[in-house]
Amino acid sequence: MSDIELCYLSAGEALGRFKARRLSPVELMRAVIARGLGVAVVPETVAEWRGPGLAWRPLSPPLRRGVSLVWRRDRHQPPAAAAFIDFVRERAPSRSSRP
Repeated sequence: MSDIELCYLSAGEALGRFKARRLSPVELMRAVIARGLGVAVVPETVAEWRGPGLAWRPLSPPLRRGVSLVWRRDRHQPPAAAAFIDFVRERAPSRSSRP
């Protein structure tokens, strides 16, 4: 069993819901926090899903995180995907070699 599966199992048992249904990672995190078993740093889009027992405080200064565009190099991309890849390449600096 992996560390992630053990965390899910431990948190699920603490919540009494693990066997009833599988929780998504966000649902599990929110349930654990709502029961006072943890805290999390999350994107604003997740923090805005307010719910009972949850408090949200923005970090100051705000954190920044990098994102990446990933695709299969050895596959033909549909026109919309190829256009999006080109759009991103034209506007974003690259840290790695371009295929």
